[in-house]
Amino acid sequence: MNVTKFRAMLRLMHGFSRIGKRSLVVRMPNLSSYWTIRKFGSLVTIGTGMSICAQVVKPADDKADQSTPLSVDPSSLTHPVLIRNAASLTVNAASTLLSQTSIGLIDALHDYAKEIYTLISLLDHETAMLGNERSLEKIWPLIIQTRNEVEDKKQAVEKLESMLHFAIKVVESASAAAFQSGGEAAALGAAERIHQAQSQVEGAKQIVQQAKDRLNDAQRDSIVKTSKHAEGTEESTDKES
Repeated sequence: MNVTKFRAMLRLMHGFSRIGKRSLVVRMPNLSSYWTIRKFGSLVTIGTGMSICAQVVKPADDKADQSTPLSVDPSSLTHPVLIRNAASLTVNAASTLLSQTSIGLIDALHDYAKEIYTLISLLDHETAMLGNERSLEKIWPLIIQTRNEVEDKKQAVEKLESMLHFAIKVVESASAAAFQSGGEAAALGAAERIHQAQSQVEGAKQIVQQAKDRLNDAQRDSIVKTSKHAEGTEESTDKES
């Protein structure tokens, strides 16, 4: 907020009620919100949002001239309660790390499988073009490039797999802390998230494994057909000689 707007709002003040010696609640005309002005020594602050302070103040009522402090239940500020709340927040943060990492890994696995199928297609095309040297010279650089891309995708998968391993450890540790502090629901929820993430990743890994199996078959078929083609070419050369 700039100085001009601040001064304009001060001119529009309809009234205010004092809350203690350091805090004022200012009611603005035609506005349902309120402004809280606090003085800390020589520093004066103004705001409308939620803040952490020693005194909780409720919005000023249009029908009342003074605002009264909200009562705070002391039982909600005990160490066990605060620890349990902190443990639950930690579980939520760790679960977010787990979720983002597992999603990234699943996407990387799908990209890996896609690149493998691209290589399979090129190998099949190479086998079909045996005897056509001009076509083979065009496809060989593509095969080499695709093999390099497959290797890059594989390294990306391995990096995220390592990250997922540590993310699961973080969630397990946070879950144990939540359970020890009395947050059984948060602990059970974390265990469920781990199981779900592992299940989804395993499904993506199966897709990659299927692609690898097909790649092995394609490479085996390419070697066999290339060898037969080479033998046939040698026999033809010998007969001509």
